[in-house]
Amino acid sequence: MVNNLDLYQNYKQLSQNEKGNYRIQYIARPTMFIAPHGGGIEPGTSELAMYTANVTGGGYYVFEGLKRKNNETLHLTSTNFDEPIAVNVVKRSTITVAFHGLEGNERVTWVGGKDTALAKKIASELKHQGFSVKWARDRLKGTSPLNIVNRNQQGQGVQLEVSLGERRSFFTDFTLRGRGRSITPRFLRYVAAIQKAIKDQ
Repeated sequence: MVNNLDLYQNYKQLSQNEKGNYRIQYIARPTMFIAPHGGGIEPGTSELAMYTANVTGGGYYVFEGLKRKNNETLHLTSTNFDEPIAVNVVKRSTITVAFHGLEGNERVTWVGGKDTALAKKIASELKHQGFSVKWARDRLKGTSPLNIVNRNQQGQGVQLEVSLGERRSFFTDFTLRGRGRSITPRFLRYVAAIQKAIKDQ
């Protein structure tokens, strides 16, 4: 989620003040699924990125907040997200999809990013699986060239803003430890829709 009230303006500031409060996991591939606000920052996005990478044969990058509370202090707006590993693996990729979390109990995904062709395919497949999809507007559009998802070799990626209501439906245990082992059939359908869209590229 875009937030103009971030505590830190870049990764250097964050890393100097938050040692031990986050972790980075990644596998680099030409197709990358990223969650720059994973773990406790925007819960459920790490699992989406890593699982989708696994079923598609792609890579993933997740920046995960590990605090017991107040993980929002670890949020870096996507246009400011300059963590070096993320910048490097995205720069080397040709297809990039970012998972983000948005507030709200409505089950919906807001689709944005500069890769409009892939965005349309993902939106279509999600709708086909019965998911509610809307086109991102204003601050959620994800079209800035500075946005981490658009900093790949094509200069364009897809940004998926998944509502809290939707993310909660993906797990029977929404805690940091519980999510990885409690995915629901709805989660699997969501990932399968993205898998099909990527396959049809």
